[in-house]
Amino acid sequence: MDMEINFPNLGIYLDHVGKNISIFGFSIAYYGIVIVTGMMIAIWIAQREAKRTGQNPEQYLDLAMIGIAAGILGARIYYVIFAWDYYKDDLLSIFNIRQGGLAIYGGIIGACIAVVIYSRKKKQNFSLLMDTASMSIVFGQIMGRWGNFFNREAFGDYTNNLFAMQLPVSAVRANEITQKMWDHVVTVNGVEYIQVHPTFLYESLWNVGVLLFLFWFRKRKKFNGEVFLMYLIGYGLGRIWIEGLRTDQLLLPVVGLPVSQLLSGCLVVGCTILAAGFVFFINPYNIVPGGVYGASIVLHNLFPSIQVGTFGYMFDIPLLILSVLLLGAKLGIRTIVAALLTPLLMNTMSRLVYPTREALESLDPAQLLGGSMNMTDHLMLTCIIGAVVIGVGTGIVIRSQATTGGSDIVGMLLQKYAHIRFSRAILLVDGAVVCFGLVVIGFGLGTASDSTQPSWHLSFYSLISIFIISRVIAYMINGAKNDKLIFVISDHELQPLHQYILKDLDRTATCIKSSGLYTGKDKEMIFLVVSYQEVQGVKLKIKEADPRAFVVVTDAYDTFGEGWKQLPSPHEIYPE
Repeated sequence: MDMEINFPNLGIYLDHVGKNISIFGFSIAYYGIVIVTGMMIAIWIAQREAKRTGQNPEQYLDLAMIGIAAGILGARIYYVIFAWDYYKDDLLSIFNIRQGGLAIYGGIIGACIAVVIYSRKKKQNFSLLMDTASMSIVFGQIMGRWGNFFNREAFGDYTNNLFAMQLPVSAVRANEITQKMWDHVVTVNGVEYIQVHPTFLYESLWNVGVLLFLFWFRKRKKFNGEVFLMYLIGYGLGRIWIEGLRTDQLLLPVVGLPVSQLLSGCLVVGCTILAAGFVFFINPYNIVPGGVYGASIVLHNLFPSIQVGTFGYMFDIPLLILSVLLLGAKLGIRTIVAALLTPLLMNTMSRLVYPTREALESLDPAQLLGGSMNMTDHLMLTCIIGAVVIGVGTGIVIRSQATTGGSDIVGMLLQKYAHIRFSRAILLVDGAVVCFGLVVIGFGLGTASDSTQPSWHLSFYSLISIFIISRVIAYMINGAKNDKLIFVISDHELQPLHQYILKDLDRTATCIKSSGLYTGKDKEMIFLVVSYQEVQGVKLKIKEADPRAFVVVTDAYDTFGEGWKQLPSPHEIYPE
């Protein structure tokens, strides 16, 4: 087999790139050497990050062993499932991973399952574990792609760009050579070469950028899980276009869609949720849910030739400038993408779902998707659905200390300079917008002319939508308040409870020496915060230690400290 790998447009010619090395008579694949080296360095990175964040670095060695084993298993199972035609006639080849055949998404899924089990077993924060491991995962992917280089796999179709790579035909799988490659085969000294996209190189370089971003972003995260989320988004964005170049894609059965590309696209689809909530459930019915887009809906009634999203731009751009100047460049940069993307998606969706210009200008729900989504007779339902969708999208953005622009920026400005709580500031802005809508739409100053539908009633639906949006945002920001605060007061030493808290729950608590107001006798009081799932176990242990103990269980609004959320930085702006 010919062993050359050339990059002719870069002037790089590698005469002998082997697939393995022989040591004491044992053949070791370069693919395996690269993977193992990447794993060792990745573990070191995770331990350094754990030390920086005050965690136990040693647990990440254990976690790495479990995660790597589960990741390799998941990566192989994933690959075999979607390449079954290649393995069905030779089942033993399933176990031969020296030749490659590990799908990264399967590895991530397998590793995540292992981490979930580990976190529940060890009573650890899953999101914090994944944040700490994110940089390690990216580095492993950077190294792993160079294993593809030695195996002559994971390449794209024919190209003659600057990074074009030449591989001997004899060194690659015949089923990965497309007709386009055959049409451009190059023969040098009697050896046939295909010339392809080095997608392994593209993805490796992209992941270097993702890694550098994560190292920068980790110190700026606002909640556990945010770094891992940024990793998924960053990696997914690159994988969308890189995967489309490859000739060895894993395809979904029947439909034949590239699996990795589809999964990557799903990561980006979430950006359309907010726009879809307006386009399908709010805009067509002149419901005014406050904020910039509520005001845009009102203005659209006055100037129907201008779309709602376009009015959004007219508000967002000046407010973005204020955000950068008054709230800081970091907040402005985070906001720009969401604020500019949402109106664009809104306008694009609107053009796609309305068949004519007249229908688009009037936002006629009877013509929305051919009338299949006309909910004119179910305004309460469409109001609720739209508000929930908008609230979910907005809440996710605000959790990361960003905003979709518009009234969110006004709210943060009022919070910072007028010391008005964010939720109250938004209520004031939304109230003004709803009044604007009542005057224009409700009292007939706009284009609403349907006498069968008293348009002033829409103000009530607007108020309902504002309430639901605010509640959904609050839930997204603060969660379901599942943390529970427990006070235990007893005349006895509660040693069984102490051991249960320390060993079984793997938590800590505070013992407070106190005395009874009536008896004056010394008592022991334990102050403890647990999750709601752990409350029943604590109650049973209290009953075992002292059936006559006085116990109070209440909600913990916010919990900070080891094992819980990190304390906020002084400059952070919180919605509540």
